[in-house]
Amino acid sequence: MAEWRQFGPIAVLFDAITSATSSPQNRELFLRLQEADAKHRKEPFKPRELVKPVKTRWNSYYDCFDRACELHTALDAYMQLKIEEYQVAAATRRKEPREQPRKFIQEGGMHAKDWATITEYKQLLKPFKEATMLLQGRGASSSHSAIWEVLITFEWLLAQLKSQKERLQSIDYEDPNAPEDHLKTNVNNAHAKLSEYYDKLRDSPIYFAATILHPTYKYTLEDLWKVPDDHNEDIEGPHPFKDWLEQGYQSFSRLWRSHKDKVAAKASRPSSSEGAARPHKRQRVGRALGRDDFLRSSIKAGQKQVASTMDDEYDIWKREAPLAEDDPLARHPINYWLVTRSRYPVLSQLALDIYSIPAASADCERIFSELGDLLSVRRLNMKPELLSALQSIRSWRRIGLKAKHPTNS
Repeated sequence: MAEWRQFGPIAVLFDAITSATSSPQNRELFLRLQEADAKHRKEPFKPRELVKPVKTRWNSYYDCFDRACELHTALDAYMQLKIEEYQVAAATRRKEPREQPRKFIQEGGMHAKDWATITEYKQLLKPFKEATMLLQGRGASSSHSAIWEVLITFEWLLAQLKSQKERLQSIDYEDPNAPEDHLKTNVNNAHAKLSEYYDKLRDSPIYFAATILHPTYKYTLEDLWKVPDDHNEDIEGPHPFKDWLEQGYQSFSRLWRSHKDKVAAKASRPSSSEGAARPHKRQRVGRALGRDDFLRSSIKAGQKQVASTMDDEYDIWKREAPLAEDDPLARHPINYWLVTRSRYPVLSQLALDIYSIPAASADCERIFSELGDLLSVRRLNMKPELLSALQSIRSWRRIGLKAKHPTNS
């Protein structure tokens, strides 16, 4: 595998991209080859830049393969020109050069089999780009980058890899134009690694809770994690999802119980205004309860009633039919729980607390970077309060909020 990475089609492609972007002259040559290809196909010329992969960028490899496949005709022409240049120079050179030629020159460019391999990797990486863009985006009303999407997205990715594994099994690798057979090994490794990360998500009850508290997908995991009735554990071994549902609901029950205990304790705790002495006011003899005392006692009684009945909130809500996927609230569970707050005051608070957690830290890291941009050399004395206010205004403008300016009467 190490040798393949050094001399295989991906290494050859990366080397060709590095060469084509290494100097202004090579960039200009590659643009001319793009223009010639567009003219040959009688299409309008739209110059495109090659994408160099970066290890720290999640989707740069997919972007690299996608752009290379789009420009493969011009890239093949570029490699062929450079190979011919090297051959002419080598024929007129008296001594052997000290440096070895570039990899794509040594390999004679890229062939149909190599491009088939690149195309396969592009197809394999496409779902991962879609998933990362979905989970790392800045969500509006919990429609993207929402924590309830994490488990479902992992399930979808695992299904995609399983489908690719089955498809790659049927390829005739003896065909000279077929992709290389190590793809099967790499897909198996990817499936194993993704399953390993997926299993770690069960260490936290939040992902499970976020999914089962979704008004549309409350029963999705019961379907995805169900052990088939025809599974024979004695012959096939333990099912990968054995006990997942039971353990998930157990962890959620602990979370739900802890949340209810906090609400009950808060409801039974006397407020500071009730427990504090009032030295400057004397209670008048024979006077009925004041309005404030009356309202306070009513609120306290209501809280006690909620605490006594909230044991049934989740069970009652779970028995409700899921929302249809085309329901306006189906893609916005935060709005849903705000609407149903009066019916499920305790459960809705737990759901809103969970849905306030972003699915990934990417958006938070962007905010840190934006704050760093604000702190230029001339602004190092800015106070944290001002930075917070500026970033808040920037975030509000980004989502379309506008300040109301007072009118002069």
